[in-house]
Amino acid sequence: AGALAELVAKGVEHVLTYCNLILDARKSREVNLSFQGFRAFPHEVMHIPGLQSLFVNDNQMGAIPESIGPLMTALTDLDLSNNEILRLPNTVGDLTSLTILKVS
Repeated sequence: AGALAELVAKGVEHVLTYCNLILDARKSREVNLSFQGFRAFPHEVMHIPGLQSLFVNDNQMGAIPESIGPLMTALTDLDLSNNEILRLPNTVGDLTSLTILKVS
């Protein structure tokens, strides 16, 4: 199940909050999805045009999708710390604007 399916299981309020964060990110170019308990990477963020900052730290994600590189080339700041990620996909190298990468 994806991140959105996880939110649906938590209830409508969580889904609406998530949708508002995604919509706001289209203007602010930043989205903070820290401490959401996600086990899966929130794929919807990869389709926010010009997203520069993504904070998905302190979740329970085990993997990052290969498609992150080609889809998020404007990303400058990516925080993946405090997750269960064992390896980063090779496509992280395609994030040519990235200046800050946090993993642990």
